[in-house]
Amino acid sequence: MPLRNAAILIFLILLVFQIPAQKSLRVSYSRFGRPVTRDIFINDRFDYKLKGSHKFRSSTVANLNDTVIVMANDSLIPLSRLKAIRIHKNKYHLKLFQNIFLFGAVGYPALVGVNYLIVPDSEGWTEKTAIVSGSFLLAAAIMHELNITRLRINKRKHLVVLDRNYENLGNQ
Repeated sequence: MPLRNAAILIFLILLVFQIPAQKSLRVSYSRFGRPVTRDIFINDRFDYKLKGSHKFRSSTVANLNDTVIVMANDSLIPLSRLKAIRIHKNKYHLKLFQNIFLFGAVGYPALVGVNYLIVPDSEGWTEKTAIVSGSFLLAAAIMHELNITRLRINKRKHLVVLDRNYENLGNQ
């Protein structure tokens, strides 16, 4: 019985502190025949490339309208001018393992060097040390790339601004 009461209490606390509905930029496309949607919310950071430019720009979304994205640096970007988007997913476990592999890439050669200073008869930095350190560095780079979704906007990818405030949907 106490477990049930705790579950009800946690549910009520989550209900009270519910995140208010906010607008989001929804990108929908098909990947390997399966529909995929990605959402970009207000205050999210993403990289974008405009038509006619060759560089990605990075900014934070300040507001979303039907056809315009308002960025934090007060620039207005029409949805029709977007050429490509890079969305950073910020998944916790990917970041965690990326940091662990980076620590291993730096820490393993340091550990071998300290071991060589303590025990002079042991091997110092060898080819094996470089291979292990490079493997850790490569794994960290792969984790970093898995954390980014790259989208090129074309006819098959749709950009839609959704207003999820359903209570005031008819009043606008």
